[in-house]
Amino acid sequence: MHIFSLTPFFKKNTKQLSHLDTILIKNLKNLESQNHLNTFAHLKIYHHNQDYEIELLLFDKFRGIYLFEIKTWTYKELKNATIKQAQEQDNAQNTLAFEKTHKIIEKKLNELTNKYDIPIYNYLLMENLNADEYENLDDSFKKLLPQQRVIFSDTPKEVIIQKLQNIPKKQALANAYENVMENLLVQYAILDNHSALHLCTLEQREFIDSDLHGVVTLYGLYGSGKSNIILLKALVELLEKKAENIIIIKPTKLACDLFKRKLLTIIEHAIIEIDLNVIKIIVPHEFEEQTLKHRTTVICDDAQLMKSDFIDLLQNRKKISHLLLVKSVTNFKQASLKKNFRIKKRTVNFYKMNLHKKALHLISEFTNTKAQNVLIVSNILSREKLKDALETFIEKNYKILDSDVSLVNQENKDIILATYKDINEVEAEHIILMDIPFLSKNEIEYAFNLASKTVDVLYEEDCEEIRHLRRINENN
Repeated sequence: MHIFSLTPFFKKNTKQLSHLDTILIKNLKNLESQNHLNTFAHLKIYHHNQDYEIELLLFDKFRGIYLFEIKTWTYKELKNATIKQAQEQDNAQNTLAFEKTHKIIEKKLNELTNKYDIPIYNYLLMENLNADEYENLDDSFKKLLPQQRVIFSDTPKEVIIQKLQNIPKKQALANAYENVMENLLVQYAILDNHSALHLCTLEQREFIDSDLHGVVTLYGLYGSGKSNIILLKALVELLEKKAENIIIIKPTKLACDLFKRKLLTIIEHAIIEIDLNVIKIIVPHEFEEQTLKHRTTVICDDAQLMKSDFIDLLQNRKKISHLLLVKSVTNFKQASLKKNFRIKKRTVNFYKMNLHKKALHLISEFTNTKAQNVLIVSNILSREKLKDALETFIEKNYKILDSDVSLVNQENKDIILATYKDINEVEAEHIILMDIPFLSKNEIEYAFNLASKTVDVLYEEDCEEIRHLRRINENN
């Protein structure tokens, strides 16, 4: 990894900068789309039990990583400065010592991926110094900080681009952005069921970075990544020491086990050290038996599936410092997380005919095409009929899903039979829905939005529940 660094100088200002974007940061963000840049402001890099703060990072897909440090020094403070003064003052504190940041970036990337050789370049954002004032500074100062590496308060956008693009292109980096940033910024990296990483969208990152105060409700479209995002949020809350204990509530025991598996996978990938004893993933009745400790953050996922009296209990329980209710919605305008990653590519079919004959026909087709991860959701009576038919006619291995049984005791099969109460946190490529009438809207919507490839809705008579599903499908 090629590292170009500026020598440390001057004692750092003791005044803490706000996390609001400065004018220069806004200018740099505005240059993103047309100049192959991706910007991340006020972020941290986490590695093992340490964190490293970066005020601004830019990734140029043809050049590498730019690191920026913001300085609020004025001309009055700098006009008499020399290298000698700077070196003496630097004995007390590190200032522009990018070396630590370089090393942690290099180490993190080398441990996670050695596919790319990423150059790193350093720049200064001088919020209160203009280009003319810079010319009047001591020559030793200008030697230490060459003008081409400083963005001044009055630097035009075209000059900023010119300074950044003075560095020659490196075509080998053209496809490196996702791979590099997903591994570097683990707090923004979603790890899917196929162990592939996806960098969070801006709206997801904004939620992860936001502060929790009192009772907060996160509304997200189905398939918007809510479950993954709240796991990342929980980790950041602990890494930032905003919470001492976190309780995550899921509707079923199986859902808790699946969630724990996701959590362990994320921690292992991220190379961070978290005391797993401070994170509990439990069902509602277990929460009611908990003795809460000071500064406990409670996250209730899929709150729309919980009983209203349990939600009331959460909102009135003492010693909960922060409560996050996570709800799935189909209303785009209501959602905080508006981008859908699951259902945009899937096929939806509605079949008005005999439920069991059509279900067996579809299962036979899935078997012939060797489709995997097929979930059939019905009531208990239909599930037993399908079970008998599968054993008698199709002779296909199947599993009956039981949300009250631990994950380790449930063998994985391509064909899964389940009731509507069992499917929380379960993911499927193909889903067959039966026995729709008399279900609540929340149950219907949850099941309908579960599959990533195909959804087959079976019904014998038109009803309001079927019309509701058709409206959701048209909106999607």
